[in-house]
This record gives sequence, C-alpha cells and structure tokens, in this order.
Amino acid sequence: RGHVIEPQYGGDPRRYGGFYSHDDVREVLRYAEQRGITVVPEIDVPGHCYAALQALPELAKTVEKRKAPRSVQGFRGNVLDVRAEVTFAFLEAVLIEVLELFPG
Repeated sequence: RGHVIEPQYGGDPRRYGGFYSHDDVREVLRYAEQRGITVVPEIDVPGHCYAALQALPELAKTVEKRKAPRSVQGFRGNVLDVRAEVTFAFLEAVLIEVLELFPG
C-alpha cells in the first residue's frame, strides 16, 4: 500500500490513475444510462492480477514464481493461486462489490 507499481508496458514508475469511489461509479452509470450506454465492468482472473498481487501478496503465496507462466509483460506468477482459500474470499469480495454497483 502506498507505493508505486512499476509499469507493465514501458514508461516510468510514477503514480497515475487512481480509483473510483462507489459514488463515482454510480454517477458514471447514471450518465451512461441517460445516453443509452451500457457500462460493463471487466474482471480478468485468474491472470492479469499484478496490482492485486502487489497489494495482497498472500493471493499468490504458494505460486512458485520460477515455474509459473510468464505474462506478456514478462512477469512470472502474475496469477492468483486457485488452490488458496484466500483467493476465493478475495474474488467473492470483489464480485459482491461489483454486482452491488452494476445493474444486470
């Protein structure tokens, strides 16, 4: 928490982006709905989880990095450990939050 994650496709490791609060998401959804636009959240698992793994390393505790698949960005072990119970607790929390915010 609170440290910069190195970029995956080049550039320098400076902080960028951020996050949307629940109110921000609701505002985006209202704006989109008024214009006939459907917003579809993307949750790409078990791979492409580099940021989550940096914040919560216990999600990959049993993944052997030297044997793990290499992502297109060159990271080894950029996947959640599907054998760990903590992974399912994390995914459940993410999905519950997303399902509560997005209609349909």
